[in-house]
Amino acid sequence: MNSKKLNARDISDILNIHPPAEIAGGTIGRDWLLSAISAAPGCEEVNRELGKQQLLRGGIEALGGQWDDECASEGSTITATALSRFAICLEPRLKEMREIWGLLGKEGYPRVNHHDFISTLYGYYFDREMAKDVESTIEEILIHLDPNHGLSGDEIFKDGRPTRSSYQVIMNNLNEGYSEDGEDDEDNDVITGIISTSVDATQIATLINYHEWGTLNLNPPWQRGDVWSPKKKKAVIESILLNIPLPAIILHTLEDGSIEVIDGQQRLRSIMQFVENKFSLPKFKPGHDLDDLGGCWYKHERKKDIGQQHRMMFLDTKVPVLNFKNVSDSTLRKVFNLYNTAAMKLNAAEIRNATYQNHGMHQMAFALAGENPDSEILYVDETNQREFTSDWRDLASVRRFAATELICQYFAYSRPLRSFNSDVFTGSSTANSINRFLDSKRDYSSDELSEMTQELIDVYTFAEEHFDLGDGSNHAFERNDKNGIPKFNKLATITNMVASRMLIKLKNAEIINENSLEEAIEAVLPSIDWPENQNAGTIWGYQADVINGLLHHLQIGSDDSNATNLLPNLIPCMDEIRNHNAE
Repeated sequence: MNSKKLNARDISDILNIHPPAEIAGGTIGRDWLLSAISAAPGCEEVNRELGKQQLLRGGIEALGGQWDDECASEGSTITATALSRFAICLEPRLKEMREIWGLLGKEGYPRVNHHDFISTLYGYYFDREMAKDVESTIEEILIHLDPNHGLSGDEIFKDGRPTRSSYQVIMNNLNEGYSEDGEDDEDNDVITGIISTSVDATQIATLINYHEWGTLNLNPPWQRGDVWSPKKKKAVIESILLNIPLPAIILHTLEDGSIEVIDGQQRLRSIMQFVENKFSLPKFKPGHDLDDLGGCWYKHERKKDIGQQHRMMFLDTKVPVLNFKNVSDSTLRKVFNLYNTAAMKLNAAEIRNATYQNHGMHQMAFALAGENPDSEILYVDETNQREFTSDWRDLASVRRFAATELICQYFAYSRPLRSFNSDVFTGSSTANSINRFLDSKRDYSSDELSEMTQELIDVYTFAEEHFDLGDGSNHAFERNDKNGIPKFNKLATITNMVASRMLIKLKNAEIINENSLEEAIEAVLPSIDWPENQNAGTIWGYQADVINGLLHHLQIGSDDSNATNLLPNLIPCMDEIRNHNAE
């Protein structure tokens, strides 16, 4: 099938219209084109009386695409390029999907059905048929490729489909080691001489001028397209207006004076698009230093903008710029790879380790997780602490700070906190829950840290002894994969440890005994549905089901003062989750 027909097929699938009729020579009829323009959201104002070529051009431009000489043809013939532009305007992810398809060695274009496309990818990476939903499947692929890919949940999956960013991670992986001559790239692009560079602080106004003059190329072949979410773009502008320094931007000046971006493309795009009024600032909470600028545009005739004073401050802001001068393409690719290897993006746990490094509780978690093998910080008996650390590192991921993160998650989930503006606990992301817990108390005495350390060791031991039911399905720290093989699982680990803390406290207070708690675990744990789709809501929901199920089996109500005095956060919050969801 030729590319014109493939593009028309994609457009028809996206818009749910009939494909164009078969016409000799592959001609695209005006009737089909008119039906496509009429069905495309955003093309309502396109003049339906135009000829075929101008009609398609109007549709592309109405959707924010660009019409150029490559789209045009003599007469009224519709080109494959123009149809491709229209298809990608309707479904921007098609650009990455098609490139991935080619890197997989397949001919033509993939169907626009994301489920079928992800199924093909899953088979490519795991050599088996996909047997789960698209969201969890794409996350599994990304973790397989790069555990530190740095994408948040809404950057991986949005509006029921994988994002361009998630496809970009896959595309970058497929591009690794690729060479046009078919040889291994490992020894190619070697830097053999001193590179001409300069370092300077450059005003944003200067960078904007470079862009407006057409001097600054924001899309060299090794860079991603426009993949940042609006939230991330707005955060860049907020940082500039708050006078928070931006990371260095890496540029390359060619012999003809044109400039390419090596690193910082997404930041520069954010700046340019803000100046072009393609988005406004977010709404800020009361008390924020930029509260009066919430929702403002850069400079707008009809809408509230940031004003002349803030515009001048914005334009005068200087950012560090490292400029390579007239470097060969092969050397520049090597520089780009080296730079991105050295400048590995931080994940949430790494950022937290940097920002909470003086926090007593986080220091304890860091030490117990064994992040520094030479650490001599001891909170309890040395033998017990070191045995726990060894077991914990064997249990948790070896990824940087993953073991620390898991300890912090246990404390945050065992002591849930409502958001400051809510009387009902509905749960939040793991990252927000941990930050909220750490921010709630910063000063810990040595006795408090020792008590928390002993608690962690005790609940770990209790969970290990009581939550592995021996039925082949329910394990203390694992969950069976699709092949029935137990694999470490964070949700099982944290939920079972949180439940262990509750049962230990109830037993020590003589509210329950050993026999009753064992009966409750054996009865309740197998009865709780496991959330295959895991997000903040289902994670907290699963924990609430386990906690509430155990309490119900033990005939302890959520209003039992003896129990709630022992667990003043956990029991009410777990009860509120299910009561809120039931309303």
